Amino acid sequence: MKLAHVVSLVFAIAASFIAGLVVSPRVVLPADPWVDLSAMPEALREKHRDPAFLAQEVKIEDAFAKQLAATVGRWDAIGEKQLPAGAPKFPIATLYNPPPEMAWPAIVPQGDEGAFSAAKEGWVILNLWASWCAPCVTELPDLDAAAAPYAERGVTLLVVNVDATQQDTSETVAKTFADRGVSKLAQMIASGGGIDAMFGATGLSRRASQLPANAIFAPGGKPYAVFFGGPEKDEVIWNTPEMVAFLDAIIATEAE
Repeated sequence: MKLAHVVSLVFAIAASFIAGLVVSPRVVLPADPWVDLSAMPEALREKHRDPAFLAQEVKIEDAFAKQLAATVGRWDAIGEKQLPAGAPKFPIATLYNPPPEMAWPAIVPQGDEGAFSAAKEGWVILNLWASWCAPCVTELPDLDAAAAPYAERGVTLLVVNVDATQQDTSETVAKTFADRGVSKLAQMIASGGGIDAMFGATGLSRRASQLPANAIFAPGGKPYAVFFGGPEKDEVIWNTPEMVAFLDAIIATEAE
């Protein structure tokens, strides 16, 4: 697992701490306990003068570290996906076996125009994101550009917002798509129990989640693999010859 790409493991933390984790920087980091506060807005600088606020930040960091260690251990135990003979290496991240609880989502997200349920008959890559997850937002244009080439091969890209803090709405998702020039992907969002269903599709839960999260399903909604992480800067990882070759290979071998 690329730990630099593990963006969100915050849902094991109490809800009162989540908002602070999302909107403010971590002050106490094991590798570097000092953070320059000069670039922060004055309101945030003022908060960091409060010992009670700093103590809360320490608790958040401790909880984050414990959840991170547990999550890394879990995926190590699940193990990497063994690809069919002749299939190229998965080019984006570590590809894991589907966990036992992974299943096709039992709900249809808001904003779907019929594509979600229909996609189940073919290969599907389900991408989960939130607006406060920088790699999630960074990769949206790349996902958008990959939608058509994937569709030509019978693979549907489904991108669903799963912000458990409920800061994201249909309106903010639409704005994010517009700001990033995303036009081909449906603007889908999960809320309430739908968030749990979407996390369950990757074998995760609100209390133990990481974003971006991606689930690959074979035709019929059969769990195939999961992977996590996204780009740390604007770079093409989805719409590449290597990714297309990988998809062609698994589709061909699984059809045999």
